[in-house]
Amino acid sequence: MSLTAPPGPAPRITYGAVLGSPYVARLLGGTLTGRLPNGMAPVAILLWATATGGSIAFGALLRD
Repeated sequence: MSLTAPPGPAPRITYGAVLGSPYVARLLGGTLTGRLPNGMAPVAILLWATATGGSIAFGALLRD
């Protein structure tokens, strides 16, 4: 037999509360900006391959 009450439901944490914390928005913005070149590299390779007269298939082959 327990003398303590069962724990209640956990409090809900919203995105607004997290982004309102100090430095979180700045850290998220810096992280997204820093990762942008990694996400754009495949697109840049495809555009370069098609601009130089290659096909999209050739650009996909270069990307992989």
